[in-house]
Order: sequence, then C-alpha cells, then structure tokens
Amino acid sequence: MDLGHIGKAVVVLGVGLADRLSPEAVIPEMGSWLAVLSVEVAHLGALHGVDNFIWTKDHDRRLPGLLKPGQSFRPLFEDLTGAKRAEGTIHDTRFEDFIWTGPRIDLLIIDSPICAGRAGRGQERA
Repeated sequence: MDLGHIGKAVVVLGVGLADRLSPEAVIPEMGSWLAVLSVEVAHLGALHGVDNFIWTKDHDRRLPGLLKPGQSFRPLFEDLTGAKRAEGTIHDTRFEDFIWTGPRIDLLIIDSPICAGRAGRGQERA
C-alpha cells in the first residue's frame, strides 16, 4: 500500500529521535493516519496516537476506494498497529479538542501534510 505523504526520510528521522529516548518516553503523535510512523516508534516508548480518524476526501484522493469519505479509519489503524504489535493509547478526537493530561512529553510528533497549501486542513471533515 502506497501511503502517500510520508517518506522514508521522515520515518528514519522519527525513529532516530525516538531511539535516543528512554524506553518509558512519552511520544504523542498528532495525526496518526495509517500508522506508518506509529508502528516504528511504538516499540521505543509510550505512543499516544491522536487523530479524529475520519477518512477525508484528500485521503480518498491519495488511496482511492480504501474507505469512503466520512468513514472512521480507526479500525484500519488498529489492525495495522496490531499486526506489528505496536501498542499505544488512542485518543480519538479533533486536534482542537485534544487536551494533554498525561505525564511530561518526551517527543511530540506532528504528522501532517507537508504542502503549505494544505496546512490547517489535515483534520478536514469529509
């Protein structure tokens, strides 16, 4: 499955940063999408996947027909992370509604579209 916006260099960077932390490191990932980075860093600390898990028209453009815009992709995310035994805590929420109440954050990953023209639309509604 081609996952579009995330490249190998981003995964290498994320893993390289997380690998320098203690095994108890707290690692929230804002915008978990299809778990590409999630499965790589989950083994290196306490992953917290934060997303609204709503499939958008942009997701459908990148991966046509996988789901319909408006559907939840949380089950798919859970299947992908489960297949790699990548455990973490899921926070099913919109970014603007998310409030961190956990321990100190060691590494915050913000996984969003790289194109400036799409900035702010990463959590668009279907």
